[in-house]
Amino acid sequence: MLRLVYLGFLALVITGSAPAADSPSDLLAQAETLIKADNLDGARKLLVTARQADPENVRVRYQLGYVFFRERHLDLAKAEFTAVVNLAPPALYSRYYLGRIALLEGHPKEAAQWLEPAAHAESPVLDALAQLGKACFESGRTDDALVALQGASRQAPWDGGLHYQLGRVYQRLGQPGLARDEFSISERLKSADRQAVEKLLAFSQHLNKGEKEPAISIYQDLIHNQHADPDMLISLGVLLANAGLENEALEPFRIAADHAPAFFQAQYNCGLTLLKLGRTAEAEAPLSSAVHLQPESFDANSALALVYIEQGRHADATGPLEAAHRLRPSSTRIAGLLASVQLRTGKPENALAVLRKAMTPGPPDSKFYFLLIEAFQATKNNAGALKAAQDAARLFPDQSQAHLFVAQALLRAGRYQDARPSFEKAVQLDSGNIEAQLGLAEVLQKKGDTEASLESYRAALKLDPQNLVAQIGLAKDFALLQRFAEARNVLEAAIPQHPGNSALHFELARVYARLGDSARAAEQTRIFQQLREKEPQ
Repeated sequence: MLRLVYLGFLALVITGSAPAADSPSDLLAQAETLIKADNLDGARKLLVTARQADPENVRVRYQLGYVFFRERHLDLAKAEFTAVVNLAPPALYSRYYLGRIALLEGHPKEAAQWLEPAAHAESPVLDALAQLGKACFESGRTDDALVALQGASRQAPWDGGLHYQLGRVYQRLGQPGLARDEFSISERLKSADRQAVEKLLAFSQHLNKGEKEPAISIYQDLIHNQHADPDMLISLGVLLANAGLENEALEPFRIAADHAPAFFQAQYNCGLTLLKLGRTAEAEAPLSSAVHLQPESFDANSALALVYIEQGRHADATGPLEAAHRLRPSSTRIAGLLASVQLRTGKPENALAVLRKAMTPGPPDSKFYFLLIEAFQATKNNAGALKAAQDAARLFPDQSQAHLFVAQALLRAGRYQDARPSFEKAVQLDSGNIEAQLGLAEVLQKKGDTEASLESYRAALKLDPQNLVAQIGLAKDFALLQRFAEARNVLEAAIPQHPGNSALHFELARVYARLGDSARAAEQTRIFQQLREKEPQ
């Protein structure tokens, strides 16, 4: 009998009809089913077998790392996720879990390094933004924690825990009013109507899937509920704003602001949405209210300043910009806006102080150098302006404007010959830079290279056919070349465009005189003198 069994087994081996072992992909599929059923022990055994058969299978290694993480075998999980990162970068989900592990092990700086790519991906991984906020907070990067947690709160505005974390951040930043506000929102959301929260969650899911009709149904239900919680309305508006639906977001924000005028979040979000929609004048009132309710809000002060800047009210913008700069001195954007406003309101020394401080840390930014040059010019510090312009041209050699500033600074120093190469470089980099074309034409004219100057003025007129400087310069070049009829034609065509400009009449008088037309020359001289008398001395 034993011999028969042996012979039967041997036949199976020879014919190849013995049952084959499961492939790694089969084992993976079985393990994933077990994971969904929370049978982690069974899933782990299958995944270990699959890994032995195919150690470079990324999905197997990732799922095994996930099981180890769930079982809190952190060292084993770390090994698997690290393998996935090495095998198939960027492996954002594995980086996310490596960040979570580093947080659990008390290494927040390392956690932040793992989490940042996952949090800043086009579609952030899971709650990577919230985890990054926690990692930044625990590693002392409070400003970064604030940005991350604000982003996480926009993704899940109904999550009271995120508002609690934001409250802690504001506490550390020394902004107790905002901290109290966030703690209050956290408490209200924790005790909120669960049905309303579930509706918001469903609304978010429908919105993400593009399911229009059920999303509209929930939206209408929430905004027409006379007893709707302002926090829920704010959450609804935030979800819509995140989806780029600012017009639709405005309604819940407005209702919340009407129901609770002293609710900072309602006023701020209402004003910010109006600003994004380009309804700047309407945005001023709610944003002013928001700043009044929370003077220590960086975001509200920044938004209100933008409202004023867009209306050309630079003096009004100074206060909120100074507040925003004080609240977050690391913000180079606010520093640049503040310096720009100070220049527009005649305070170049203040602008210099802001710019010098802002330019010390971080990579160089051409906008700061250009503002610095403008500030030096306003304080009559030509040497400082030239030095800043030369630094800008060295740091940003591909930017036409940097070379233009060098050339203009050299002109102010009377160094016309030295200015020419910088004007030429500016034109070479950007032939549409009309200031560079005009500057080059002037330098060429003073050097006596009239034909080349003529071409530069013509190039400027192609960009702006009614440019007064180019028209006068072109006429002067024609006169220098003894082409007086052409000079006359240019000036006669320009006068109707600039009837009150005395320089045009002066040049035309000279051209008429050279053409032997003394009557017209005298008439133009008389007009010139009349216009000069009216000009401010």
